[in-house]
Amino acid sequence: MRLLRFKPGTAEGNILEAWWRDLQQHRGERAVLRRCQNLTEVVLTPSFHRLCHPLTLLPETTVQQEGLPCVAALAARVVEISSSNEPISLPRQMALASGDRKAAVSELRFRRLLQCRDREELFPALGRILRLLGHRTDLYSLAQGVYCWGDPIRREWAYDYFGVSST
Repeated sequence: MRLLRFKPGTAEGNILEAWWRDLQQHRGERAVLRRCQNLTEVVLTPSFHRLCHPLTLLPETTVQQEGLPCVAALAARVVEISSSNEPISLPRQMALASGDRKAAVSELRFRRLLQCRDREELFPALGRILRLLGHRTDLYSLAQGVYCWGDPIRREWAYDYFGVSST
C-alpha cells in the first residue's frame, strides 16, 4: 500500500484535476468551499465528498483522510493551474520575484508557513499565500504538499524556496 501521489498523469492527479475542472463549472459549489472557515466545514460539503470518494476507491493506496479536506479547500481557491511544460512548484513560485523584484512571498512569511504544526494552522496561512500569488499555482504541488504536510515536506519546500532566492 502507498499514500496518494498528486502528480500529473497519476490516477490521483487525474481525479484531482477532473474534480477541479468540474468545480470551475459549478461556481456555487466552489464558493461554498471557498467560504469554509475551517476544515470541519469542508468535510460537510458535498463537493468535498465528490473528490474523496473516487480517491478511496483507488487500488493499492492508503488515503490519509485528514489531509484531503485541506487539499479540497485550497484547490477550490485556485483559479488557474500553471500551464507551462515544466510547472513551477509552489515554494519556488513563492520565492520568484514579483513586479518589484522581491519574492512574491517574503522570507518571514515563508518561515512562518513552515512553522505550521498541522493542517488546521496551514489552511488559513496557505489561503493568504494563494491570494498573494493571484490564486494561480501548480495544483499538484499544492495538493501534494498539503496532503503530506510534515517535516519531509517542510524540508523539500525550504530547498525549493531558498534555492531560488539564493540564485
